[in-house]
Amino acid sequence: MSAEPDLFQINAWTGEATASGALVENVADWMDGNRPVKPAVAMLPTVRNLRDWRAAGWGVILPYQDGVPDAQQARADDAPPPIQALVRAREGRVLRYRPNDQLRLATLYDPARGVPLEISEHGDDEYDLPAYLLIYGPPDQIPWRLQFALNSAPKRFVGRLDLTGQALQNYVKALLDDWGDSRVERHAPLIWAVDLGGQDITTLMRDAIAERLARRYMADADLSRGALFLDGRAGQGRADDLREALAARRPGLIVTTSHGMTSPPSDPALMARQLGWLVDQRQQAIDPVELLGDWQPDGAIWYAHACCSAGSMRPSAFAGLVKPDTNAGRVLAGLAAIPDCVAPLPRALLGAERPLRAFIGHVEPTFNYTLQQLGTRQELTGGIIEMLNELTFDRSRYPVGMMAQGMFGRLAHLASQYNVQRDDGEARAALYYQLCFRDVQSTVILGDPTVALPAPGAASLSGTSADPSP
Repeated sequence: MSAEPDLFQINAWTGEATASGALVENVADWMDGNRPVKPAVAMLPTVRNLRDWRAAGWGVILPYQDGVPDAQQARADDAPPPIQALVRAREGRVLRYRPNDQLRLATLYDPARGVPLEISEHGDDEYDLPAYLLIYGPPDQIPWRLQFALNSAPKRFVGRLDLTGQALQNYVKALLDDWGDSRVERHAPLIWAVDLGGQDITTLMRDAIAERLARRYMADADLSRGALFLDGRAGQGRADDLREALAARRPGLIVTTSHGMTSPPSDPALMARQLGWLVDQRQQAIDPVELLGDWQPDGAIWYAHACCSAGSMRPSAFAGLVKPDTNAGRVLAGLAAIPDCVAPLPRALLGAERPLRAFIGHVEPTFNYTLQQLGTRQELTGGIIEMLNELTFDRSRYPVGMMAQGMFGRLAHLASQYNVQRDDGEARAALYYQLCFRDVQSTVILGDPTVALPAPGAASLSGTSADPSP
């Protein structure tokens, strides 16, 4: 763990070195330009069964189509056939993102009623949005920032699909059947953690997430016999270790901590093709095609704590923060040349022949600041641990959208602390909380937010099967 509190570390791999750098001398301009807004806190006088998407509501978000009648947009006539089949089978609401609307990140357009709806409004009437929302489309059409805003809104559980063709059909078919023929082992979670040692952020990720989670699994009567911790500190962080364990054990939950590939900055096209690939103990990036050679995701859920594991966004929220002549500064500059995108790893896993249920990862880099309180050295990953332990394996079967609220619930506290510290003149403390806010905010779910590992002996929650074919 770093002994230099000002050293800003990100879990990105440049192809030659890890990425870190000193902050710019005067961070006040960046802080003022990126002031976090405290999310609304909902009062919940009426309780719906939020674990059941039928009771809480489900809908899909599509881009608004200029010149197309509202009636057609309300039916999702412009969506690919598998999405249309999903909407029909679930009797879902169709909502539209309007890019030219001044309130585009605060409202969604409801073409069935011809009105925009505030995304944080909650209730149980025609003005309420469904609790579960699936964004369909790439982030250059429906931006990451809308997903960030929805993640921080009360009673909103949000995922995204950016698949087409056969990959989309594979996912929707499995979703409608609730992965009825899945052979994943529910009680055999797999943790794979790279640890390059010394001052590298992989050591902190290993300690604060992987090892801490492994202790929980090993102490659990249901999980201890099936759980496996591939520990890079013990020489088990190679790509081969991960591939062999996936194929042999068929884990229902996969947790990985590592650097994510962000190389070469001089070739944006190549950088985009291998963006966020996991980097193993030998500092070799893992091609998703190789992962799928002897293994199919088959309804697993994957959490990847790595730089850009979910995708990238420009301009970066951290542009202008780190000195440009450092490794971290060069990584951020290189990422700025890549269009907004979903990373290749989750696209491959979610579109596989037997697809992944959901992928939880990060847009942009993630930082050492978020994992450990710099003043006390306390590890701040309790929300991640709760999500990947208690909520994932609870017999009540928490959907992945609800599981992630343990992380997103930190946003209100972090925004409040930023404002308190900034108003009190504590610039360093304010910067810390501001960076944590941005980091947590950029965590996203890829896949439908209603999915969950099957509870032992539980009936399917999907309810309806339909053929998503044209």
